[in-house]
Amino acid sequence: MVTDIIEEGKNRGFPAIEATVENIKKSDYLMPGGESLLQHDSALKRAFCRAFYNTGDPVSFTLSLNDKRSVHSAFASVLKAVPVSGEKNFGHMIPGTAKKSGINIFDANIVNIGEKEFTGISDILEEGVLNFPGMRLESVKLSKWQKKTYLSNSAGLNSKYRKTLFHLSVKFSLKGNYIELGDSRTFFDQLDPDRLVSRGFRLLDSLTDKKALFNKYCSLIISPEASATLLRIFSKGFLPGGAKDAGKVNFPRVLNISDDIFLDKGTASVPFDDEGVQSGETFLIKKGSYISPVTDLKSAFENGLQPTGNGFRRGDSVSASFSNLFIKPTILGVKNLLNEYDEGIMVSLIKLKLAENGNYLFSAYGYKYRDGERGEAVHFYFSTTFLSYFLNIQKISKEMRFFHSGFSVGSPYILLRAKHKSGDLLVI
Repeated sequence: MVTDIIEEGKNRGFPAIEATVENIKKSDYLMPGGESLLQHDSALKRAFCRAFYNTGDPVSFTLSLNDKRSVHSAFASVLKAVPVSGEKNFGHMIPGTAKKSGINIFDANIVNIGEKEFTGISDILEEGVLNFPGMRLESVKLSKWQKKTYLSNSAGLNSKYRKTLFHLSVKFSLKGNYIELGDSRTFFDQLDPDRLVSRGFRLLDSLTDKKALFNKYCSLIISPEASATLLRIFSKGFLPGGAKDAGKVNFPRVLNISDDIFLDKGTASVPFDDEGVQSGETFLIKKGSYISPVTDLKSAFENGLQPTGNGFRRGDSVSASFSNLFIKPTILGVKNLLNEYDEGIMVSLIKLKLAENGNYLFSAYGYKYRDGERGEAVHFYFSTTFLSYFLNIQKISKEMRFFHSGFSVGSPYILLRAKHKSGDLLVI
């Protein structure tokens, strides 16, 4: 079908055309609390096209049918909206080749994963919660997803790849509180239900109304989950025009942040982005220096930058986004961070409360620690900005966790110093 789209586009007079076809198969296994197993299978085939004249914005369309007549009709429809004039566009930048990357993102055993394997995971979860008095398993859902992608364009690119994804979603309860957690992996045997249970208990157990008492300064150790939440929120600063002053400051040299489309077994890894561009790892901050934002073809063209291979489709349009965005770990164990100060707070959960004019207010839950030992659960608030958060990082651990939602975000433990402003509010 991709060749039909390219040929039709050429016949319509477009100098540059790109077409993508995706075949997606998905199976969901659901076990609501106390109910029998539910299973749902689905399949989807869809095609995307973007076509360029030499000037003006490109036109695009999406198809769910796979015949030449539907392609002909789609082009006839979008031609009505083609601009007759305008500035030169980025159609000349579409790539003509894509090399084999060698990344490992397809689990050939996916056809053998079914009801038996889902039941096995559910049993492990049921047994796991028994180790935490008062904790209950409310529901379990396993989704397995495989996609075949074909990409072709008028510059000569003609490539394809296969990818699998397994997503485990679990809902727990404890003391009247509920939390739903997920774990996404490219390979089924990477799923770790036991870790999900302990993570659920740690987060639920930290939910408290007890306020922390602060001195003038307080050390915070941000857990990988909480740090990944912050990185996802602040990720807009790594898009074109996102953090205008980031290149004017010196971040701590220990700070390295990158986006890596080729991360082996990464949940968002692909051989090339949705525009066919390959680039590998893109450093956003390297040894404390702001290097570059991620770009798609359009933002690279408009800002005079090199494309970083981060053109991903959200809905029907392509824009600059992330694949595997993460803070690079160091060689330090988390104990090195705990021993830096006599006391502080280990932050387990963060929720955004307010974002206004670049200022962010977060509600945070965690545990007090003293002399490296965990104490009582506490609740507090802290405010910060994109620059202030990263500028105040002191140490980074070697332990890493990734969390997937749209794109993958990873982080180690982060140590930073906060200042007590008033009541239960800290400022970073």
